[in-house]
Amino acid sequence: MKIISAKALILLIWLFVLYFHTYAQQGITNAVAVQLDDTLKITYDLPERLQNNTFFIRLQIIMSKNGETVVITPKHPWGDVGGSIKGGIGKTIYWLPLQDSVEIVGSDFQLKIVAEVVGQSKDIEFVRIQGGTFEMGSNSAENALEGKYVHRVNLNDFEMGKYEVTNYQYLEFLTSYGSNVVKEGEDCGEKLFEYSPKGIRMISGTVSNQSFVVEPAYMFYPANNITWFGAREFCKYYGYRLPSEAEWEFAARERGKKVKYGNGQNVASHSEIYFLELELKKDGASQNQDPVLTSPVCSYKPNSLELFDMSGNVWEWCQDWYSDKYYLNSKTDNPPGPAFGHYKVIRGGSWYSSVAGLETYRRNFLSPSKAKFDVGFRVVREILNNK
Repeated sequence: MKIISAKALILLIWLFVLYFHTYAQQGITNAVAVQLDDTLKITYDLPERLQNNTFFIRLQIIMSKNGETVVITPKHPWGDVGGSIKGGIGKTIYWLPLQDSVEIVGSDFQLKIVAEVVGQSKDIEFVRIQGGTFEMGSNSAENALEGKYVHRVNLNDFEMGKYEVTNYQYLEFLTSYGSNVVKEGEDCGEKLFEYSPKGIRMISGTVSNQSFVVEPAYMFYPANNITWFGAREFCKYYGYRLPSEAEWEFAARERGKKVKYGNGQNVASHSEIYFLELELKKDGASQNQDPVLTSPVCSYKPNSLELFDMSGNVWEWCQDWYSDKYYLNSKTDNPPGPAFGHYKVIRGGSWYSSVAGLETYRRNFLSPSKAKFDVGFRVVREILNNK
């Protein structure tokens, strides 16, 4: 097998930038590819003015095979590739073609760098999650909150938001909805949210015509201090729903793998998960004078399903009622949770959590009418004709 020669590295670098809603223009510049033994090294710049933007960077190889154009997405590149890449100069991607069983011969191929701005879209950005069978819960758990009572679950395919619903997205909903309480149905009058320093606040209006605002600096932070009713009403308005507890754990564990944290790792690092593990004073107040609260979405690398912050930042509401006995009687196929209860499930831990609270198996619960600074949500969308 012959790996690409030095001459073959006189390449045409396609600089194709795909971006969603953002407040800045962006473009990849100064892309250069060189060969280091059997490894390709690709360097590029993302303008430093975009250092506060988060990008998902993909490397693609475009080549001809039997007269047809073939696009290959390397599975094992490393460096400044994948999720949570910030703007700046001197970005570097490394790729070993042999590791992906790819043979590149001659010069009839092109490299393509795709840079997506993530976390700044007006609309929900979804990832399709292929369903499957997994063992839900933890064999090492000592109680229900730790995921005791392992049981088998079968799930259909579904789509899940790449990241937690942002203040920007929730503000769009509230502006259109026009109320800070549920407007109709059996839950009419239930509050949707409460004020948060890094969240949304109501500025004026009557009960039927209200106005809301978010500080511009916090637009792309996760919506927090949202009640379960507020999360559910958002979902109903756009035709989405909250994830079941089983779907949430399946996705956090990268389709049911035995991983401890929602970024696909088995060790919780402050450089990879947003949690502060704040100590409390005796009176229950944080030792910090000013609460740090949330971090912008997509600030840390996602898991292998391209899901961000499945551990840390904010706890996430699930559709299910909570029961410490449910795992003993759970349905196998697409379990919906208990039929009734007093508390709703929250998952994933938050900026305020201990390491234990971040675990993919860890369960927690909260009254559906309760709003907290470290509780938000992400959404799920049904796939039609799901079999």
